[in-house]
Amino acid sequence: MTQRKTYKKGNHRLHRLRRELSRTIAQIKKFTTNLPMTNVTNDISLACSGLQT
Repeated sequence: MTQRKTYKKGNHRLHRLRRELSRTIAQIKKFTTNLPMTNVTNDISLACSGLQT
């Protein structure tokens, strides 16, 4: 757990937000795969890849 000390004060909040965001995106993906709207899932996955870089 030495990695936690390397975080700056604002960085840890950003990391937590990004983790929550990826979790909600996974939920959205799971929800949209049940629907026949493949364009929506493609847009979401594109947005995901844009955020993770």
